[in-house]
Amino acid sequence: MIQNYNDLRVYISADLKSAGKALSVKNWILDPVLRFTIVMRITEYCFNTKKTIFIRLPTLFWFRMLSVKLGFSLGLNIFGPGVAIVHHGLLIIDPTTRIGKNCRIHMGVHIGGAAVFVDPEKAADFSPRLGGQCLYRAGRKNLRADQDRVKLHDWR
Repeated sequence: MIQNYNDLRVYISADLKSAGKALSVKNWILDPVLRFTIVMRITEYCFNTKKTIFIRLPTLFWFRMLSVKLGFSLGLNIFGPGVAIVHHGLLIIDPTTRIGKNCRIHMGVHIGGAAVFVDPEKAADFSPRLGGQCLYRAGRKNLRADQDRVKLHDWR
């Protein structure tokens, strides 16, 4: 989780390295997924460090606008450093899911918890905890928390 400005820089540089891209004006303009990843990290930083509402609301609006445009449905603080979303398209991830570092995700992936109504405090018990170095190819579905097959690694 991003706690300060140095963490933000580390996460963004790990994301760029994982995606195999450099931060340039050309990539910022032409690559909406790269733009989304950076905006996601900035929004996480603003919410985790309790910035003022005048900073958090515009970044959250920008994040949601890009999410809808690209077909992504995911929350904040899901990914560890080094996430690479390969291209835009349907991507659904439960907001209580946690994924470790260096994760590569293709389109059509759905990672969610149990399809039951639970208390919000216990929702994290029903969502997947995925370790680092994972790859989700197109169309992959992971719809439950199976602690025997999927292990959580510390990605902080």
